[in-house]
Amino acid sequence: MPRPTIFVTPKDGHAIMPDIDLLIAGATVVTSQGRRRANLGVREGRIAYLGEQRPSATEVVDAGGLLVLPGGVDTHVHLMDPGSTEREDFPTGTAAAAASGVTTIVEHSHGSPVRTVTDLRDKRNYLRERSNVDYGLAAHAWPGQESAVPELWTEGIAFFKLFTCTTHGVPGHDAAALRQHLIQTAMCDGVSLIHCEDESLTESAERLLRAECRLDGGIIPEWRNRDAELVAAAVTALLVRRTGSRATIAHVSNPEVAAYVARERAQGARLAAEGCPQYFLLREDEVHEHGSLRKFTPPARARTDDDEAEMWRLLRNRSRPIYDGTKACRRHLERALRTTRSGQHHGSTAGRRSPGAPGLRGRRQGVQRGARAHLWALAAQGATCRRRGR
Repeated sequence: MPRPTIFVTPKDGHAIMPDIDLLIAGATVVTSQGRRRANLGVREGRIAYLGEQRPSATEVVDAGGLLVLPGGVDTHVHLMDPGSTEREDFPTGTAAAAASGVTTIVEHSHGSPVRTVTDLRDKRNYLRERSNVDYGLAAHAWPGQESAVPELWTEGIAFFKLFTCTTHGVPGHDAAALRQHLIQTAMCDGVSLIHCEDESLTESAERLLRAECRLDGGIIPEWRNRDAELVAAAVTALLVRRTGSRATIAHVSNPEVAAYVARERAQGARLAAEGCPQYFLLREDEVHEHGSLRKFTPPARARTDDDEAEMWRLLRNRSRPIYDGTKACRRHLERALRTTRSGQHHGSTAGRRSPGAPGLRGRRQGVQRGARAHLWALAAQGATCRRRGR
């Protein structure tokens, strides 16, 4: 993306600064280089000036004492639109994103998954004028349909989402199917976001729980158990390295999974890990009290303060797997955003509630609760300030 134009002051002391639409004056501007007091100018929806001078502007906002940060990028969003819009749709979800400082999302809906180029084009047309922030779209990988990978990647998806166990009606990939998918993505240098839970282990646990006629909230962590996540993550990490593909393991719930990622990265795997707020803020035993409000998979794993502290340490320690899906495919993500824009012109409550963490609105509250705004990658660049209808 283009950098903002920085205007300079010539020797005669008169600044060369054309008029701008909006001036955010006196703010503490935070970028990847640090923070400083500066004025920020916007012209036609884009950052056009950053510096100490004060250009004339149609509108001036006094931001003294306030922080101005780059827009957040949330690369793992489900807005169920089209699909189960009663859960959250694009207009409300992206409005919540904008309100919390997230200016770019990457969305993939399980209710109406993108599996072909035709699906992708149809979704672009449907979403025209429905988003309040920039967005990219991901596709779902389907076992046995690896031939769709090159076309979808060329068409401009941000990444492929796939599961190693059947979830949300999307069939899981066993090791053989996963290997075939990764071979295809390696050939086109595509990126995958992989939900790791071993289906044989979750199926076995489900049979036992059903035989016991269990209805309590504790069935969630026993069904989608730690071993199921660890086995799938270990196999996935190994196959990513062996195939030479690029991938991110989705919503890593505990440090032991991160250790498998670190091991394969040390041997050359192009592999990242992604975390979610619930794994830094919630505890495993809370499902007994809150039931369906803690129904997401993998479940929360933290049992002690030390468990939670270790997750935060991994997030901050750059020598370990980085909990950020953006870094694995930043350049392609930018292309996916451009492609999306160009295409737009034309018994127990635990068992009854749909699985999954809250949408953008709920996640915003969770981050505020823990004062953990850095869970999302910040795009430290002269990016779009506002692009409604994109």
